Amino acid sequence: MSFAVILASLYFKPFLSVLSGFICGIFIVIFHYLIFYSASLCQIEIDKPIDAHLQIISIHSVASPYYAKVRLINVQGCSLPRFIAPLAMLSITTEKQLDVGSLLTSQIKLKAFRTVKNFDSFNRERFAFTERIIYKGRTVGKTHHLSSTSSAAIRSHYQSYISDITAGTKLQWMYYALLTGDRSKISSVDKTHLRELGLSHLLAISGLHIGLIFTLGFYTCKWVFMCTQIAIKQSMQLSKLFVVFGFCCAFLYVYLSDFVVSATRALVMLGCYLIIYLLAKNPLQWRSILFALSVVLVMNPFSLLNPGFYFSFTAVAIIFLVINQPLTIKNGLIKHSVQLFMIQGALFVGLLPLSLYFFDGVSVIGLLVNLIAVPLISLVVMPLLVMYSLLSMIVDTSYVFKLFDAVFYSSFEFIISTPHDWRWIDVRINGFKSLLYLYCTLLIGLFSPFKRFSIIPSFILLLTGC
Repeated sequence: MSFAVILASLYFKPFLSVLSGFICGIFIVIFHYLIFYSASLCQIEIDKPIDAHLQIISIHSVASPYYAKVRLINVQGCSLPRFIAPLAMLSITTEKQLDVGSLLTSQIKLKAFRTVKNFDSFNRERFAFTERIIYKGRTVGKTHHLSSTSSAAIRSHYQSYISDITAGTKLQWMYYALLTGDRSKISSVDKTHLRELGLSHLLAISGLHIGLIFTLGFYTCKWVFMCTQIAIKQSMQLSKLFVVFGFCCAFLYVYLSDFVVSATRALVMLGCYLIIYLLAKNPLQWRSILFALSVVLVMNPFSLLNPGFYFSFTAVAIIFLVINQPLTIKNGLIKHSVQLFMIQGALFVGLLPLSLYFFDGVSVIGLLVNLIAVPLISLVVMPLLVMYSLLSMIVDTSYVFKLFDAVFYSSFEFIISTPHDWRWIDVRINGFKSLLYLYCTLLIGLFSPFKRFSIIPSFILLLTGC
């Protein structure tokens, strides 16, 4: 079939690159699945005791038997390289305390990861596939603990350090999630509050957090050069040095968060944007989105199964569209306030179809809450957390931080006191076609010169009862 498509494309020159890219995409998907989503290098026997060498990735219980996500390093004497080792969810019985990054040897029983699939509920099997979790099972023999890997030990020490310096605060779960990317300390009640108020995205490390860390690194480096007045050559471009230092800070932040999917995706987008900036290519914005999209899909084409993929790129495209709109307001503070309101309003409208499709509802006061929460997290909370975590290595400033925590907790309590009926509306759209009709209506109504034609997809949507 590929050969026939290539032959056809020879007679249609304008489509040659498109068809070639399509064929390349097919091979990338096949290659990625065979290498990263299967254990074809080792024959793993299902439902039989096998000897295995494991590494703990994450722990989802506090006592034995532990329920943990593990990487299979060696199975029955067959070694799997780290970057292609499949993951499994295991119930591990052991008397010793398990830590993230611990290396274990044990006899285990595995079976394919399967769950009951209902039409109107979360698809755990698909989510597990996107996380490269291929198996689930339990230990059936004695578990032997080995030393931890160096990289995992660094992350473990960092998480312990953040947990210690934020201990005793009322919103420790929030500070810990913002600094480490680990959301295990968030209770189910708080998760519900965040979802209903439209604030869940603030605790998932994404473009907002990566951009903040990059900005802090950029201006910190710039401030150091201004204060120290280091003698440099006139031909040297300091802006490039500031950019590289800011990106290194962002990379370190993602590394310490264990390269969670959303953080890695945001780091790739930032890297593409900065590369184009350093190469002095134009236009920056849309080319950076295109390159970032290509790189993310080449790295993992199964990102298309992750709802966060669509939210991330749609949100960035919406922000660029709003920023490009000229404003005649001259006052800087008023101009930035109006632009912030426009961005939040555009994000609310632009992401509404995705929210209805993936989450069967929308936060009613999400627009208003985000107008307060996003600047608060961006301009106050994150810089203070970074500063506090660095200063705590030198001096004890916990009493000041607890004062800040009390003020911030009062604000959070005020927000969650909002009546439940004002928070969330359950609205469901049926199928992917309905999502396409909604976006066709928005795109034609906002950007097409023939705005009246936006009634066509709206009419089809109403007619089909979607």
